[in-house]
Amino acid sequence: EGKSLPKIDSVEFEMALIVLASEVGVLLGWLAHPRDNISRETILEILRNILHALLSSSNAYGINLNDAVWSNLVKICDHRPPVQHRRETPLFDDGFSYLEQFPDCIRMDIFDVLRGTKQISFQQCNSINIGKQLSDNKRERDGYRFHDVFHLAYAAILGWSPTLRALLRIKRKSNGDIDDAEDGQRAGFLEEGLIALIFQYAQGVNFFDGMTKVDYSLLKLIPDFVRGYEVERCALWEWENAILKGFEVFRQLRSYERGTIVANIKERTISFEELPANHLPEPRTIASSITS
Repeated sequence: EGKSLPKIDSVEFEMALIVLASEVGVLLGWLAHPRDNISRETILEILRNILHALLSSSNAYGINLNDAVWSNLVKICDHRPPVQHRRETPLFDDGFSYLEQFPDCIRMDIFDVLRGTKQISFQQCNSINIGKQLSDNKRERDGYRFHDVFHLAYAAILGWSPTLRALLRIKRKSNGDIDDAEDGQRAGFLEEGLIALIFQYAQGVNFFDGMTKVDYSLLKLIPDFVRGYEVERCALWEWENAILKGFEVFRQLRSYERGTIVANIKERTISFEELPANHLPEPRTIASSITS
């Protein structure tokens, strides 16, 4: 940071790259046509030449190779730490009164009601309507009306969802700074924006169906997006888990167009249960609570 990058016509840098490419080519050539009689000394010589060329090119570019290695190790530990070393980020409402904590388990019924030609999604906890009734807000029916699933996934797996805190009336008002900065409207807008961004990407990969990983190009956007908020403490592997589990439940809900979402904050899990087709609110509730 703060260092000027080399000019694109830097002869020293270009020559260093050519040498590096040449040395790597030697290794690739050997791997493509391995010879049983190649000596250990020859392999070590090839690797030494590559390392020397890498060092020369990094120096020409103004990069400290040691810093680069440590930076990559930090990224790897954040994104792909060994399973035995994974420790979930402590819940952000630990130490607060139970009145300001997420409950151990949230069961939310989400189902469609037809309003004219438009599908409207309802969310209920204990038969009480939660939040606004939503449509996809798009010509193409993509299921975005069910995006409360992602708020539940973030709450369950990350311990974070300003939007859900507001809906459940469990803001941490006993601490003015936390209430304003972490549970306030701006934090809620941040969460909604992040969900919309990831959803837009997910449409291009069939909502992560059959996938066990999230592209790093998407994951690496998240730290900058949430910088300055408590959730920045969550590692990328936690975000990846929240995204994949959230979309797993979303795909089921989108398929059935109704279901009970179980967000277990204590166990850091989220799951889907089928909801009987006859589960509908009273007509007067529908008429009085739909918002356009």
